[in-house]
Amino acid sequence: MKKQNPPETLQSLLKYESKPGQVQRFLACVGKNFRWPSSIPEYLKRRAFIKIADIDFEFEDEVGFNIIFFYNAFDRGEFVGHENEWVTVNNQKVIKYGEEYNDDQLNYILEIMPNAIQLPVDRTRLPRSAPETILPYHVKRIPGKREWSTITMIAEGYGVPAEQIHVSMMFEVSISDDNN
Repeated sequence: MKKQNPPETLQSLLKYESKPGQVQRFLACVGKNFRWPSSIPEYLKRRAFIKIADIDFEFEDEVGFNIIFFYNAFDRGEFVGHENEWVTVNNQKVIKYGEEYNDDQLNYILEIMPNAIQLPVDRTRLPRSAPETILPYHVKRIPGKREWSTITMIAEGYGVPAEQIHVSMMFEVSISDDNN
């Protein structure tokens, strides 16, 4: 039998909270007996938590539920035979097995399924790095929802273990120190 994590509590989830009330909102959405899938990486636990608990981005709850769904299915062995493929999940259902989407394909998928995610079955292929440009989290709202990746990556090198959010289309942003 696979190892099962204990149910989460207010105390155990506080490490993910960045704004007061997020833990309560998260537990209200997932239920009081919620357990993280045993195979989910810590940085994706944090991402799922924020997607579900953050009221500012309430429309992205489904992204968090899709991440949890993927790892629950992984733990149940549902991806056996698909070890070299990526899985697209939307509305907590497997939509497609296949290759990793390129930027154009991802933009198309996110246009028709805005809360879809795509993750590799082989955990060694999980996204772990990104281009060097780092922008504040609030910049996420500028290009619009469909241009942003639904999966956060962890920085390598300088910035470890900062979370990175990727954009797949060009846009301009002006960054200032309020002096110029």
